[in-house]
Amino acid sequence: MRAMRCAPLVTIAVIAAALVGCGTVSVETTADTDFGKVGVEAVSAEGAVDVVATTAPRPTTSWAPNLPEGSVSPGGDGDGGETEPSDSLDAVSIDSTTTGAPTTSTTTSEVPTESTTTRAPTTTTSTLSATLTLEYHDVGHIQFAWAGDLAVFLPVTRYETVGFHESGHDGAFQLVVVGLTDWVTLASRGRGTGSRTAADIVVPPDEAIVAPVTGTVIRAGTYTLYCDHSDNFVVIEPAGRPGWELKIFHFEGLAVGVGDDVVAAETLIGSSGRVLPFESQVDEFTADPSNAHVHLEVIDTSIPDRPSTGGGC
Repeated sequence: MRAMRCAPLVTIAVIAAALVGCGTVSVETTADTDFGKVGVEAVSAEGAVDVVATTAPRPTTSWAPNLPEGSVSPGGDGDGGETEPSDSLDAVSIDSTTTGAPTTSTTTSEVPTESTTTRAPTTTTSTLSATLTLEYHDVGHIQFAWAGDLAVFLPVTRYETVGFHESGHDGAFQLVVVGLTDWVTLASRGRGTGSRTAADIVVPPDEAIVAPVTGTVIRAGTYTLYCDHSDNFVVIEPAGRPGWELKIFHFEGLAVGVGDDVVAAETLIGSSGRVLPFESQVDEFTADPSNAHVHLEVIDTSIPDRPSTGGGC
């Protein structure tokens, strides 16, 4: 059995290790305003303990808290997370000198900056073994996160692990983790967004991909990832939340189109995950060879992105 990757531990200082390769960057987006960001070349489409891990808001004057009125606190037995953006200091650090023994890395987060609530600093920890045994968690299409007050469900019935990382969108919600026993917060990618504003869900090769939320498909098709790799995407506007978008990438067999209504944990959107032709950041925490991962994030599009400083293809 693989050890659970997230558990409380005493606070120690950690320098986040920069890992290359991710399979997703801000980048994996589809609106007209997304062009010009690193990795986007073209798009063809129509239309159990709560863990608090927050840091200061992103350095932009345009940012506003992305929780709507009446947002729901996380429940259940899973691990919780913060609901404000952060500079993602709560990242996993990998000891490069390890030769065989398991390596434990601890992450430390700062006090949140909510205007009405102050919570004590909290630490999360992750353990990385030199050799991991492939193990799937057969949990069904459970809810695995909150995005504000929106329940987000697993797009598969079985998963190996989930790696959370920074989205490239300033309006992306910090995902509050529930229901997962095997997950990790990946090292910072320097995007200045919340440390768990995007999720890479490692899936079995034969697992169909279903909608993580109920809503309407507003964009779907193919795009070019990292200027060289064709990939599929679907963008869903969750029911009752105009201006919000759930984006999901890295799967085969696109099964929905613009205007289709989808039901969370039911509607097929893809036949399987797509194995990317390069190493991704989450692969450090999976058995070898690594399986495909499906990327998703939830964005409030009323919060504008800061101008990109990256180049295009």
